[in-house]
Amino acid sequence: MDPEAATHTAEHVFMRALTRRLDVFPVLVEQDGWDGRIVVEGDEPTWPVIADALTEANTVIMEGRTVTERVLGSIEEARAAFPALRAYEERISPPVRVIEVQGYDWAACARRHVRNTLESWGIAVRDVRSLSGGRHELKFSAGPAAAAAYSTALREAGLSARALNVKLDELSARVNDTLDRLERSRAIQRSMSRALLRGPRVLRSRSGSDIRVVEAEGLDFKGLIENSVEIATASRTPVLAISTEDPAQILLACPRGSGINAGAVLKGILSALGGRGGGGPEAATGSLSAATVPELLERLQSSL
Repeated sequence: MDPEAATHTAEHVFMRALTRRLDVFPVLVEQDGWDGRIVVEGDEPTWPVIADALTEANTVIMEGRTVTERVLGSIEEARAAFPALRAYEERISPPVRVIEVQGYDWAACARRHVRNTLESWGIAVRDVRSLSGGRHELKFSAGPAAAAAYSTALREAGLSARALNVKLDELSARVNDTLDRLERSRAIQRSMSRALLRGPRVLRSRSGSDIRVVEAEGLDFKGLIENSVEIATASRTPVLAISTEDPAQILLACPRGSGINAGAVLKGILSALGGRGGGGPEAATGSLSAATVPELLERLQSSL
């Protein structure tokens, strides 16, 4: 068994499968036993495209196609004999050695190859990353190293699916959803950080007491209601939180024992402005058009 010959043959089959899907060509291929790396130039190889190409490549490999070579006098003669020839012409000088994977791939190459694709066992791509200048690196394995790579990938995917409580074929959709949620959470954190740096806006109510107003994007009131009541009670100041999307989400918290009924106050104001909401004496939530938030503030100042 010649690992380098087997691995390079597998790389030929995979590159044919990949170039049938993308406008790319390899500018560098390096190998070390059953492992290797390919640097391609052109379209970005995404994981869905790579997976599709691997399915085709491994099917061809397992069909046991013969691998033969033919030597021609020039690249022009080689292209005339094999119109589908893959060749990195900058590195080719006569005579030209063409490696054919029976009825599937024709590539100009001077390296060693096996006589039958079955000797390659299979191929797996372990990693993909973008380089500068429109180039992309794919790390791959063939033979027993490919089997180990698939086992590792399946183990990690299975553990991830179990952790997320989804089926294996639903994993990517759940991961993308999780990433979207994470990005929204980060946006909310950035918005809250800006609000905290600005500090709460303090309004004066009709009675002369203060109202602390915090405005930020994407506030989650489920986690804020209890804390806002504690803050309002400790500071003896009503707290108004406004989530600034449209419609705007509103939270009003009042100090315990203040005699102010947050639910009644907020419900009355929101109803008058075309919004809706309500709650208990200490905290209430609701929503209304973002354009009416300034009027909400004025009515709240007059109501407290």
